[in-house]
Amino acid sequence: MVREQKQAWFTLLIFATAFAGGLMLLLMLGPQAAYFGFAIFLLGFFIPLLGYKRKTSGEVVEDERDKMIAQRATLGGAMVGFNTFLLVCLVLWSVWQAPRKDVVSINTFMLPIIASAGMTAFWITRAITILVLYGRGPKDGRD
Repeated sequence: MVREQKQAWFTLLIFATAFAGGLMLLLMLGPQAAYFGFAIFLLGFFIPLLGYKRKTSGEVVEDERDKMIAQRATLGGAMVGFNTFLLVCLVLWSVWQAPRKDVVSINTFMLPIIASAGMTAFWITRAITILVLYGRGPKDGRD
């Protein structure tokens, strides 16, 4: 298993843990405590920094296939993340504007939610894409 796959599995594990923890805190203690579960997920954004490994002489850290998979996963994640960001902006705007026609802005506490939705969609899509693309490759080292 290469470094990208390990990071992808760890990202999905962090997301699942944070989602379950946030849901449990939300149901038990209310909405204010659910932010703790989301804070756990934010730690997952630092996973690429933890997995950095220096290249020693003669060792191949990644090859062309690994770079291609990382590029495709990053592009797919960016597309889904940006579209999620736009969708959340439009949904929150339409929900916020529907009852009050005289209000021209939303509360500022919605801004982290909007940004977090896009980042979350990016990292989750990237992790799933990496796992799918590595799963489609040759199993025994042959093309």
